[in-house]
Amino acid sequence: MGFWLGTQTEDGYRSPWIYRFLKPKVSGNEINGLGEEQWRPPTPILWHRLKHIRYKFIQLLFQSRFRPRMILQHRDIAAHFLRMKKRKKALKKRLPNSVITHLGDNPEAVIKDKAMQFGADTVGVTRLRKEWIFEGYEIPAWAQQALDEDKLTLIVMAVQHDKECFQASPAWAFSKEIANQYNQGSDISVQLAEWILEQGYHAYGHGGPEAGEFTLTPAAIEAGIGELGKHGSLINPKLGGNFRIACVYTTLQLEQDEAPDFGIDEFCLKCQICTKACPPQAISDGKKMVRGTEKFYVDFDKCMPYMTDNYGCGICLRVCPWSKEKIVEKLFRKQQKRTFGREFDSDIIAIDQTVYHEGDGGKALFFQPDN
Repeated sequence: MGFWLGTQTEDGYRSPWIYRFLKPKVSGNEINGLGEEQWRPPTPILWHRLKHIRYKFIQLLFQSRFRPRMILQHRDIAAHFLRMKKRKKALKKRLPNSVITHLGDNPEAVIKDKAMQFGADTVGVTRLRKEWIFEGYEIPAWAQQALDEDKLTLIVMAVQHDKECFQASPAWAFSKEIANQYNQGSDISVQLAEWILEQGYHAYGHGGPEAGEFTLTPAAIEAGIGELGKHGSLINPKLGGNFRIACVYTTLQLEQDEAPDFGIDEFCLKCQICTKACPPQAISDGKKMVRGTEKFYVDFDKCMPYMTDNYGCGICLRVCPWSKEKIVEKLFRKQQKRTFGREFDSDIIAIDQTVYHEGDGGKALFFQPDN
């Protein structure tokens, strides 16, 4: 094995000496709750403040490689990140306008249109749940009160990566694009939160790369953004896995979106493409039990050292059939047929209207069952 970088051998990837030296004795899979049959809150593991995590030296190792290159080669992205940190810090102290503005009979459409204007590629709405909040974290008092009353709205937004950079993974171009889209997600969430505050409602916006008070993936699933893929990332039938997510939580009451069944879960159970393409063999064939829930899970202890070597990775997302722009629509419709058979009802039409639209006219392209 190498000292600073791992090596790929006939037996698989071997992590570098420096990673093995810095990692804590406890397994990352253990921290994440792999194999646990009882529910418990998620435990912070990476991308949090160092005082909250046991993998602090691994986080510092990754940042010691990533940040200097980003600062030297892409000062605009690095500066944007620092500006967003300051804006988010100021946002937590900001109070809503004393005059409440009524957003009409369809506030959900108003909010989604506004998010799209700010740059979101797709938007969903759900309610924040207590079980998503990280162990040891608290949300602001106004948000906690709304959460206790089951009235804390969560708006989840997806921001698509540049397609050419996405196809370069694992390479610096893709890592740079991830950082850029995390910035864009933060920017959109802060702008939307500021706009909601002006309408007289409490709001706070958050985007990566740093983690917030709660895990966003289950929230995005409930908001209808996508389904969890075998590679551990969300898959949207239009964007594939080629996006980052951001959010706004607010006291503005909105109707929740339903989480439609796109058929991605069934597809991933049969597909082996990302499993075979993963150099450290971190993607398993099927689902695992994680904190009382059976779901797709990527082996943290195998994945993280390879990611650290490569400023991130993204191979699994690049090879995923759902990320192939020329085939994703056909794949979605084929999976609809497989999932729903010859049944063609209003629910399927609603999913299709949500996902695909034709040209500037906005006419939905419906899947038609064979006669």
